[in-house]
Amino acid sequence: MDLSKRASKTKGYTYYNKIKFSLFQLIILVLLFQIKPTFAAHPEKDYISERAFFEDKTGKMSFQEVKGKNFEKINYALSKGYSSSVFWLRLKINPLVNSNFKSLLLRIQPNQIDSIQLFDSADTTNAKRLVGDLQSTSNNDYNSVNHNFLIPGLDKERYVWLKISTTGTNFLVVQALTIDEYIKKDLFQQIFYSFFIGSLFFLLIVPLTIWIKDKTTSNAIFVVKQFFVLTLVIVDTGIPRIIFHNANLEILNIIFCISLITYTAVLVGFHYFFLKEYYPKFWVKISFFIALTCYPIQIIEIFNKYYSVSLYINTIVLSLIALVFLLIPFFGLSWKKISNPMFSRKIIAIFYFSNAFLILSTTLSKLGYLAGNEVNMMSVSFTGLITGILFLLILQYRNRMFREQRIREVAQANALANFERSKRQEKERFISMLTHELKTPLSILKLAYESGDVIKTDKHVEGALKDINDVIDRCALEDKLENQGFKLLIERHSLKRIVYQKISEYENADRFKLTIEGDLWIESDLNLLRIILGNLLDNAIKYGDENSPILINSRTENQNIKFTISNTIGEVGAPDEERLFTKYYRSEKAHKNTGSGLGLYLVSNLAKLLKGEAKYFLSSDQKLITFELTLPEKI
Repeated sequence: MDLSKRASKTKGYTYYNKIKFSLFQLIILVLLFQIKPTFAAHPEKDYISERAFFEDKTGKMSFQEVKGKNFEKINYALSKGYSSSVFWLRLKINPLVNSNFKSLLLRIQPNQIDSIQLFDSADTTNAKRLVGDLQSTSNNDYNSVNHNFLIPGLDKERYVWLKISTTGTNFLVVQALTIDEYIKKDLFQQIFYSFFIGSLFFLLIVPLTIWIKDKTTSNAIFVVKQFFVLTLVIVDTGIPRIIFHNANLEILNIIFCISLITYTAVLVGFHYFFLKEYYPKFWVKISFFIALTCYPIQIIEIFNKYYSVSLYINTIVLSLIALVFLLIPFFGLSWKKISNPMFSRKIIAIFYFSNAFLILSTTLSKLGYLAGNEVNMMSVSFTGLITGILFLLILQYRNRMFREQRIREVAQANALANFERSKRQEKERFISMLTHELKTPLSILKLAYESGDVIKTDKHVEGALKDINDVIDRCALEDKLENQGFKLLIERHSLKRIVYQKISEYENADRFKLTIEGDLWIESDLNLLRIILGNLLDNAIKYGDENSPILINSRTENQNIKFTISNTIGEVGAPDEERLFTKYYRSEKAHKNTGSGLGLYLVSNLAKLLKGEAKYFLSSDQKLITFELTLPEKI
C-alpha cells in the first residue's frame, strides 16, 4: 500500500472513531433525559397532593354531574391518547401553611390543548374561566407561555376541577406553585427555550451553508427537515401566542399541525435518500412509500379541520417508522452488495436505535401507552435536536468522504488523461522515428530498383535491408517487453563463448579488445543475453570513434558478473545521461545513422528482467564512455 492510500485509510479510521464516540455520548445524554423523569413519581414537589381523572365519553356532562362520579387516581400526568371524549381532572390542593403567599398558580402544560376550563369551589365570582391554545392569552391570569389559573390559597385542603377538551392528544401536566416559584420556573423555561431554539437555528444554518457548497439531495432534505423542526418547536413553545396575541389562533394551530406532519414526511424522505447507497430492501422502500402516501391525506384532514385525525395518523406513522428503524440495521439493508460502506453495521445500528427510542418515547406517550412526564411533552423537539446533531455529524463525515472520493476520482481521471496523452505522444514519437529512420534505407532500395542492380550483390542494399530489419526487430522486442511477453529459459552458459560468437557476426570484429577473467559461467536466458550484448556492441560500433578500439572487460564480483564495454566518444558526442535509457532517445548528431532509439532502452529493461542492471559512465576528461552490465551468476 502506498503512502497516500495508507494516509487516506488512517484518516478514514480517525473520522470513524470520532463519530462513533460522538454518537455514544449523545445516546447517553438521550437516555438520561428520558429515563430520569420516568423513575421520579413527582419530578417537582408542588401543592397538589392528589390527581384523579374522569372520562366523559359523551362530552355533554355538566360539572354538577361529573362532580359526583368516581375519579380514577393518576400519579403525575394525564396521558390518555387521542380521544373524542372530554376528560375531567380533579386536583386536591394542599393548604398554605405558614406562607406569605395568599394565592397559587396552576401551571398547565403543554400548550397544544384546545380548551381547559377551571371549576373552583373557592371562587365566588362564578365567572367562566377558560384557557387553551384556541383561547386568547389574556385569559391567563399571569402573562406566560404556559396556560395558568390563579387560585386562592386556603388554610385547608380542597378540590379544583379542570375540564379538558382537545383535538390533539389528551396529555396534560398540572402543577400548583406559589407565584415566586412560578416566576422562577418561567425564567428557567425561557432560558432553556432560548438555548434550545438557538441550537436548532444553528442546526439549520450550518447545513444550509453545507448545502450551498454541496447541493446534494440529502443535504437539501436535511435543511428542509431542520426548518420544520425549528418551526414546530417555536409554535409548540407558545411563543407566537404571546407575540401575536391578536392573531387568529386557529392559524397558529394549523401551522403547528402542518409543521409536525411535514417534519415526519421530510424525515422519512431524508432516510430514504440516506440509505440509498446501502441498497435498502424492498420492504423498507414500501414502508417509506406508505408513510409518504399518508402525508397528502393528513393535509386534507387538516384543511377539513379534522385535526385530531391528521395528528393521530401522524403518530401512527411515526410509530411504524420507529419500528422500521429498529429492524433496518439487521434485516433492511443488503450489506453484501456494499463493497466499501461509509459506516459499519454497528454505527448504523446505534444511529437507528437512538432514533427509534426517541420517536417511540414520544408516540407511545401520545397514544396513551406510556406514562407521561414533562420531558415527553418536548420529545418531538428533543428528537429534532438530537437527531439533528447526529445527522449533522454524519452528513459532515459523509460529505468529507464524498469530497475525498471526488478528489481521488479527479486525480484518477487526470492520471488516466496523462497516461492517454503519454501513449499518444509515444505513438507520435514512434511514427516519427519510423518515418525518419526508414527514409534513408528505403531511398537506397528505391534507387537500386530503379537502376536495375541485383539486390543480393549490392552491399548498400544489403545494409539498407539490415537497417530496416534491425528497426523492425527492436520495435517487436519493445512491444513484447511492454506486454510482458518474455518467458525466461534459464540454462547454464559460458559467457566467453556468447561474447565471441556475437563478436564474430561483425565485419570489423578486430576493433574489439577482450579482457575476460577465466571462462565465466552464467545461469540465465541465452536469447536475452544475446540481445543485450548485441545492442551494446551495435551502440559502440555506431557511435564510437571508428579509429579507436572497443574495450570489453568481464569479471566476477560478489556472485555477480560485471560486463563492461568502453569506447572513445565519436562525432555524435556524449549522450544525455538522464535520457540515455529512455524510449526513442537519440542525440541530435546521431540521426545521420539509422536507428530506432530503442537499443539502450531494451538493454536497461531486459537487464532488469534478468535481475541485473545497466549503467553508464563518462570519464573525467569526457573522452571515454563506458556501459556496465551487472548480472547475477544465477537467477
